[in-house]
Amino acid sequence: MASKPTHSQLKRLHQIANGDIYRQGHTWISSFYVRGINRSIPYDMMYRMHKAGWIDARTTDGFYYNVVLTDVGREILALPKDETKNQYPIGYMQGRGAA
Repeated sequence: MASKPTHSQLKRLHQIANGDIYRQGHTWISSFYVRGINRSIPYDMMYRMHKAGWIDARTTDGFYYNVVLTDVGREILALPKDETKNQYPIGYMQGRGAA
């Protein structure tokens, strides 16, 4: 594990594990939102967590992306490795959509 997450990053990792965060746009300098309340999240935190290797993104339709945990991110939260190669976060049903 490269580094230890801050309290805020740990909170975001739990939200990602629950399938609560999605990205709108093609890069890590895009808009990130919490599902249901459409509250914006600072992209710089998400970018740093991506660079640390904790999270990744999977497209739903080419513009909306599910933010998912990598195996390293799952290890931080003491979750088992995802057999589906982290295509969808825990609790996220395939076909549910981005928003």
